[in-house]
Amino acid sequence: MLQRGIKSWLSRKVETSRGFTRDKYRNGFWLNTTNRFFALQEFHRTIPHDSILHVEADVIISKQFPMSSFAEIRHPIAFPMSSPSVGLASTLWLRDSSSTDKLAEFAISKLSENPNYSDTDLLGLLAQTTPEEVLVLRSGPDDLSVYRNEITQNQQSLKGSDHRINNDGIFDASTIGIHLCGTDPRNSFGVSRIFDPLVHHFMKLDSIGFVIENNQVFLTTINERRTIYSFHNHSKNGKYFKNDFSQELSRYLPKRTFGEFKIISLVAFLKCLADYQQILMNKIKQTTFGNK
Repeated sequence: MLQRGIKSWLSRKVETSRGFTRDKYRNGFWLNTTNRFFALQEFHRTIPHDSILHVEADVIISKQFPMSSFAEIRHPIAFPMSSPSVGLASTLWLRDSSSTDKLAEFAISKLSENPNYSDTDLLGLLAQTTPEEVLVLRSGPDDLSVYRNEITQNQQSLKGSDHRINNDGIFDASTIGIHLCGTDPRNSFGVSRIFDPLVHHFMKLDSIGFVIENNQVFLTTINERRTIYSFHNHSKNGKYFKNDFSQELSRYLPKRTFGEFKIISLVAFLKCLADYQQILMNKIKQTTFGNK
């Protein structure tokens, strides 16, 4: 069907009998984030020789996003990492349908070992165990001082694989977008924290600067300056999509020197209450049936 000139495609319903156990949260959120790998597999088989670029709906793409450079990738799969062990499908490139088959088969294999693996766990494992299959997209600078944990010989920074697509810019996995756009207010009773230091993330944001020039957003360190190709907008704040993101960010970026600030969303607060109501109802059902 056509919506606003965009051709859309709907997969069949993916069966939930793959061993997943976290399927109650937000009507199957964690289940569906993994099930999309199987939906992508189904779609890719309709165009088996073409590559596909999957970009999550809450990702802001800059005008500098190197769309044509993906055609130069020879690895079967490409995506960014938020840490040496966590992969993100915020930007996921698949060379052909056999590549998507590999991803789906890997997911099924690992879920049979541990049904609690999330999609981010699976991508992290894929990058770690089959590095010849994965091109890691740059999601951070080269400078090792901006990473929270000491980089060992068995770990990588977030500079990504050695490939021309990673020479200049950054594909945000999650950290940069959460910091600049705000945390998801639905996770904290309607409160979104802008410039949250995210001390549990791999990148040390207090060691990183951001500047805007000619409508481009750059990440800076003492020794580096890199354009940011994409921003993972976890806050789901629609104004960042309606307006030019660099202009929207320029309005409040100067406040970053004063630290974190908060904004409140009534809609997110109501959704958060609905989430907790669902969790409570599920626990009541489990207790009721468990006592029978």
